[in-house]
Amino acid sequence: MTEKKVSDQHHTTFDGIRHLDEAGNEFLQARQLAKVLEYSEYRHFVPVIDRVKVACQTSGKQVSDHFEDVL
Repeated sequence: MTEKKVSDQHHTTFDGIRHLDEAGNEFLQARQLAKVLEYSEYRHFVPVIDRVKVACQTSGKQVSDHFEDVL
């Protein structure tokens, strides 16, 4: 498979789970992202999200600007 085809496949995959809010902001839902990234169970993905939140904060970004906890 050529590099272009792999890139197209990834764009298609992520576009398939992309959502837009009423203001037109794009977002992904963690449970859907975990499946795309082939985590066997969502609970195995939660520590990844926690580490990314720490990295966001460490880089000086507001975690609440990038992550929203939803039930």
